[in-house]
Amino acid sequence: DANLAQLRSPYILIVQKGAKQPSLEMSTDPNDLAPSLRTLTLDNFTLKGNSGKGEVVSSLIGPASSWQSVVSNGQSVGNSRTPAALDVIGVELTGKETQLMANQNFGKVDLKNIDANRYPFLRLRLKLNNADVTLPDPAQLKNWLVNYTPVAEGSATANLNGTLERQEGEQLTVNVAFKNISTIAFRDSLTVQQTLFGASGSPQVSERKFGRLVPNQEVAYSINVPTVGKGGENRLLVNFNPRRQPEQNYTNNIINLPFKVIPDRLAPTLDVVFDGQRIKDGEIVSATPVILMQIKDENRFLFKRDTIGIDVFLQRPNQSNFQRIGLNSSFIKFTPADNQNLYKIEYRPNTLPDGIYTLRVQGADASNNRTGVYQITFRVINEQRIIAVAANPNPFNDLLRVVFTVSGKDAPSEANVLITDLAGRTLKNVSLVPRVGVNEWVWTNTTDLAAGTYLYRVSVKKEGKDLPVEEGVKTTGKIVLIR
Repeated sequence: DANLAQLRSPYILIVQKGAKQPSLEMSTDPNDLAPSLRTLTLDNFTLKGNSGKGEVVSSLIGPASSWQSVVSNGQSVGNSRTPAALDVIGVELTGKETQLMANQNFGKVDLKNIDANRYPFLRLRLKLNNADVTLPDPAQLKNWLVNYTPVAEGSATANLNGTLERQEGEQLTVNVAFKNISTIAFRDSLTVQQTLFGASGSPQVSERKFGRLVPNQEVAYSINVPTVGKGGENRLLVNFNPRRQPEQNYTNNIINLPFKVIPDRLAPTLDVVFDGQRIKDGEIVSATPVILMQIKDENRFLFKRDTIGIDVFLQRPNQSNFQRIGLNSSFIKFTPADNQNLYKIEYRPNTLPDGIYTLRVQGADASNNRTGVYQITFRVINEQRIIAVAANPNPFNDLLRVVFTVSGKDAPSEANVLITDLAGRTLKNVSLVPRVGVNEWVWTNTTDLAAGTYLYRVSVKKEGKDLPVEEGVKTTGKIVLIR
């Protein structure tokens, strides 16, 4: 309990652990005019102990396949007054310690009766006991030497290392091997523990076994790690002989392989065509159309094989609600993704009555990333006739489009676009394969024509007969070429 004045001046305090009183306490004279300037000197002070017991404990010895002997050399300073006794402690693979021999003298001790299968490790403990506490020096241990036969030693290798990246769906394949690099055979069959740590969820642990490895024998195999649903940081831990049997060193038995899975988050693209052609909103289509929906995904590893996440709806004339088209119906054909990750849905409805329809489609990829919603309105007229004819732009310069629309169930058999001058001389006569819906012919080779007025005529036939024309629609007209 030194006071503040003492602590500001030279002060010596020696305390022995467990003692009730200090062994030494020195301070300057408190009546000194300048105690903080004084010097305290401690010379030839002997600290007396109140215990003559102690011990020396070895580090872990082994592992061994068999134990031979231990030889310890030491010297008692005070003969019988400074005795020393050696204990032999067995250590199991689990770390549990059991005293096997006690109070052995310096010299050679036979260890052959110790079961190395149960106790692959040993620990030595030298107990020191000075009965006379006035004797400052205990017995002196010079050395101890344990003779034993070591166990096997293996080493693990892998064909990959560092941090790896894989796309979701791309399989990670790791080739691993384990070799007995010692001159001693393993005691038992080899256990391999694989642990897969994901970005979320509990670790996935599995084990497999191989036969007992003799010197220089190697076992190798491949590990295939699926990456679906494992987006983020992952880690594969492969542990050969996870302390199931003794080995000289366990640190080179582990393969630690971190890998990152880039999640599949990009939506696929959707394309819809009617009878092989993209249409604009409100266009006329066949009363028996073939509607092909194609969904393509950028992922090269996750292929769409089912119809999960695919929606097809049709709103019929004079109806406010959309009707879901069942993907297992006879009108629908689903084709799984090909090697380009393109899958198809083909919709062939029965003959549609006249009217205005709305189709709504949405697709999904194998990760259920959804496409945008495709919605288009189209018109059906069962009677076959020419609905519209137009030539544009008019006037034109170097390009002219002649567009005509045909209604009906089936495509006409032939169509013709004729361009003449005002005198009736033919400048262009083009035959087309028409379809129900919008048809187009583009004229670009007009460089040899002079500026002026020309005539066009559109004719569409089925089985040799001209199709009727919608009231008010003209199949002929004038076009003006300007330079």
